[in-house]
Amino acid sequence: MTGNETDAIQENPAAVVVIPCYNAGSRLKPVLSRLFEAGIPVVVADDGSTDGSANVEDRTGIRVTRFPVNRGKGYALLAGIDCALQAYPDLRAIVLMDADGQHDPRDLQQFIAAVLECHGDLAIGQRSFTLRDVPLASWLGNRATSILTA
Repeated sequence: MTGNETDAIQENPAAVVVIPCYNAGSRLKPVLSRLFEAGIPVVVADDGSTDGSANVEDRTGIRVTRFPVNRGKGYALLAGIDCALQAYPDLRAIVLMDADGQHDPRDLQQFIAAVLECHGDLAIGQRSFTLRDVPLASWLGNRATSILTA
């Protein structure tokens, strides 16, 4: 972090959010703003974006790892997790979020507290949403995943 950091972002947090990003357009910045307001550090894994959506280094509490070409969401997630572990070696939890705003950062503090309390190795949050809450492509992808894994 830089010398102009605020007290809102912890230097040695218990949890960090990792967001894989590929051409997220204008959707990423509002997500980052809400996470900043919640005081949660973020690692953005820019997976070869060409639209400038991940140009956010000037924000306190945000680290960015970049790839020159798109390597896929899985690669971006792994690189983001690695970056988080390097930056914050005492982490107790890593939260994975999408860049499109379908996850509400206001839910994170309660979710993180529950995860830290249970001492589990993996926790999966489930939220209810409607088509108007997320982009159509994300909604369709989530529905297909739900059907295939039911």
